[in-house]
Amino acid sequence: MADPSVSSDSPGPLERPGDASPARDPFTAMAPRFSALAHAFAERFFSGFALAPEEVERLHLLEARGAVVYVMRYTSRLDYFLFNWLFLRSGIRLTDFANGIRLLP
Repeated sequence: MADPSVSSDSPGPLERPGDASPARDPFTAMAPRFSALAHAFAERFFSGFALAPEEVERLHLLEARGAVVYVMRYTSRLDYFLFNWLFLRSGIRLTDFANGIRLLP
């Protein structure tokens, strides 16, 4: 099965029609695909992390009801990358904005 987080020309299964909203900040929004290097890093260091299936189902139900706001206690690019990876693997809608996180220089 192909991993949706690997870079490709075709749209991934997580790219929904509403995901390309004008409010989406390209510098802080989660990445719908990773480069080969980022994918290799995530496979190597994040493979032991997973979201519990019941939590994934709960998040899907919340997404269906409206916007979901995630609040992180600390702003860390590595944590943000981990959540981006987990969301892609779990089919959870990616965030559009992260205050204080800028993934691109």
